[in-house]
Amino acid sequence: MKRVLFIAYEFAPLKLGGVYRPLGFVKYLKYFGYEPIIITLSLEAIEKYSKNNQDYFFGENEINNNIIIRVATTLKHAKQKSKFQNFKDIYFNPNGYEDKYWRANFLPAVNKAINEYKPQLVFVTAPPFSVVSLAIEVARKYNLPLVTDLRDAWTNWFTVPYATYWHYWYKKRKERIALEKSTIVTVTSKQTIKDFIQLNPSVDKNKFCYLPNGYNGELKEWVNDLGKKEKIKIGYVGSFYFSPQGREIMMKPWYKNKPHRLLRYLPNKQDWLYRTPYFFFKALNKLFQTNPELKEKIEVEFAGENADWLQQMINEFELSKNVTLLGYINHKESLLFQRNCDLLLITSAKVIGGKDYSIAGKTFEYFQNQKPILSFACEGAQKEILEESGMAIICNPDDINNSAEKLMQAFLGKIELKPNLIFLQEHARKKLTQSLAQIFDKLVTS
Repeated sequence: MKRVLFIAYEFAPLKLGGVYRPLGFVKYLKYFGYEPIIITLSLEAIEKYSKNNQDYFFGENEINNNIIIRVATTLKHAKQKSKFQNFKDIYFNPNGYEDKYWRANFLPAVNKAINEYKPQLVFVTAPPFSVVSLAIEVARKYNLPLVTDLRDAWTNWFTVPYATYWHYWYKKRKERIALEKSTIVTVTSKQTIKDFIQLNPSVDKNKFCYLPNGYNGELKEWVNDLGKKEKIKIGYVGSFYFSPQGREIMMKPWYKNKPHRLLRYLPNKQDWLYRTPYFFFKALNKLFQTNPELKEKIEVEFAGENADWLQQMINEFELSKNVTLLGYINHKESLLFQRNCDLLLITSAKVIGGKDYSIAGKTFEYFQNQKPILSFACEGAQKEILEESGMAIICNPDDINNSAEKLMQAFLGKIELKPNLIFLQEHARKKLTQSLAQIFDKLVTS
């Protein structure tokens, strides 16, 4: 059994969206000849890093019988920071600060792990992006190949403008150095690869590997009986990562900013209103105006953190009798909830004049549950993977009349869908972990 030093700052029992991917790799790597030596945060550090986001049963089956080395950090505050701490991070830590606080305990722990377990390569998963610098340092010191797994874009990940062009340049420089120093870079969407190549033309494009997210287990049996339903339940799982204030800052013309904000810089504009159900609500409201009898037939349920702006949207489009906010549910309940829906809603942010790189992790659970997907996704990776799946009813959020008509056809069962089973089966996490192990094999034997 070969060994890999597996660096995952965010890991179980921390219950964040970014944990599912490394947890899936850990679950299946041993099937393909690799034992992960997992380096992650101590339990005390996890409590500080993200309050109220722990589930000590989460990932229990995946991490049983694995070697886990939990490393303390000197980080003194959680993600819920004061205004002053936010100011300091924006202006003095544009690339993050986790490596600074983890380094003193991390390096001795890694040194001990390498001497004891003799791993043949290093794997690091990010965000947080700053931790990649620690992995580079380790790989260089011990002369080991480095696989850097980027669950998100780096420079292109932002929900508000950069404080100045310098902050953008600094992060872009850090990104380039990390890509150059990594032996292989795995990413979760093909659009991310295109963005990396465009932003970093000096980096060898052959080192990028597309390794999407996936689902555990097998595909369920396909069910599409919308035309036979007296009631239709549309479900959504997860967060929207949206802030009305953040959008206002993002979309405001530069010359309308206050003097102290005139130096802000946007490499591109991303409209995160499209990530919300706003345009779905708008199309649904339009449909109910012309077909009021459907208002008694359609139920919409959201499972995830409630937000004031979401309730305001529901009220704006007069959907309070149709929409229910369930609040937070655990992962097991989430999978059952999806299976009990007739349609599963998905959205994406809009990159003005470009394509969005992000594919929501829930997409692959939707695939596994084999229920029709209702897409209000913009141009980009999310829309493309849904089109390829054969499972999605694609609505254009910028064409409400056409979207309302598509909703009507969908509810009547008049839109034929044919799941692309070969494509969908390729997104089983066991299959994807086999692809990762094959990447490892090339590095270990070369």
